[in-house]
Amino acid sequence: MARNKNKELIRQIGINPDKPDSFQSSNEPLMNNLFLWSQEKIEFQDLIQSFFGVKVRTKLVAILLDLDVNNWIGIGASWQHNNQNGQIRIDSKLTEFLLNNAFGESTTNYPFNIKKLTQLELNILQTFLGQIENRMKEFWEVDAKHPHLMDLIYLVWLVESDEGELGRICFGIPATFKPKKSTNKENVDFSEQIDLRKLANTGIKVPIELQVGTTRLSFKEIRSLELDDLVIFEDSDISRFYWHLGEIGLVLPEEDHPIFLKEVNNIEELADEMIKTTKNHDEDPLSSLPLELSAEFQKVFIPLKQVLELKSGGVLPLGSVLDSELILTAQGKPVAKGELVIVGNQFGMRITDLLISTKKSSKGSGVEIEDLITEPPGKQDKPRGEKGGSFEDELKDLEEM
Repeated sequence: MARNKNKELIRQIGINPDKPDSFQSSNEPLMNNLFLWSQEKIEFQDLIQSFFGVKVRTKLVAILLDLDVNNWIGIGASWQHNNQNGQIRIDSKLTEFLLNNAFGESTTNYPFNIKKLTQLELNILQTFLGQIENRMKEFWEVDAKHPHLMDLIYLVWLVESDEGELGRICFGIPATFKPKKSTNKENVDFSEQIDLRKLANTGIKVPIELQVGTTRLSFKEIRSLELDDLVIFEDSDISRFYWHLGEIGLVLPEEDHPIFLKEVNNIEELADEMIKTTKNHDEDPLSSLPLELSAEFQKVFIPLKQVLELKSGGVLPLGSVLDSELILTAQGKPVAKGELVIVGNQFGMRITDLLISTKKSSKGSGVEIEDLITEPPGKQDKPRGEKGGSFEDELKDLEEM
């Protein structure tokens, strides 16, 4: 079951909740329970019809980690189970609709004011909220592994009729309560269940890896890289980044931002000056071997809501990722870390940390530079925007779990 879920999450936004390095794991049990609730199909239309005599449709449309009470003016109540507290709310719009169907439109409370409800109306609504609580008890159980999660998860249902939206119902449930296990869930296709839009407002941030661009340097040039050197990515465009789902449009900072290198006029001359080659390596038969280098922002944490907008063609403010780690890789191996710069219409990288060493000098740390000539196993040419095998490899890892 978890395998199918993970595969679908990776397919949609490239995250793997079982691997802390690729998912926000500050509160992994809470996040796991959020995803479990997002897959539930719990409806209240039968309760509304039997209690108020009106046919409606209900749909779980959102899951929140914080509730703005100013947007939930209406009727609310609290409930308790084993010293765990929860909430139930019905907004004012739905409250008015339900009462009008139960008693007819009020002549004394018009226009409708939630503060003018009679004691009888309050008692009826309280009984209805109790029925919602009893219905929810059929679906949850205490997470035995994590019984002390204190956050509340707010499940929000939209109530509609043929005429349109009638209002909302919210059920606040302790995060330690998760959906009950059911034998008939073992063979469920999670690709049909997961609706990440329900989780868009939770505040969850998910990591995505963004490719800035690529360039080709000789083995000799890579070997001679030093701190503060500048690498220009000929295959880059300051209007976009790339990820495993395609292009991401960018909104650039103001022109006075230090990311812009305005004093640079000739990119080729700059590259020749900054990438220093030495005669010491000229006789090395590997010195002229060309290698493709790629610059990527790794583990850029972006709110899930924004990720979904990017999937739909949204744009990303460039300033929001500049504090993330930019890695220069060759053959899938990290070569250097650096800062992103803009030169003309292309991206560049100013090196701040070298991650390569040489077997001859035995200096430095990380990848030995001779290792870069080894072709990664199974490497194939990939279309632009698709990272050389990492996405497929992660899927294979999951399938082997």
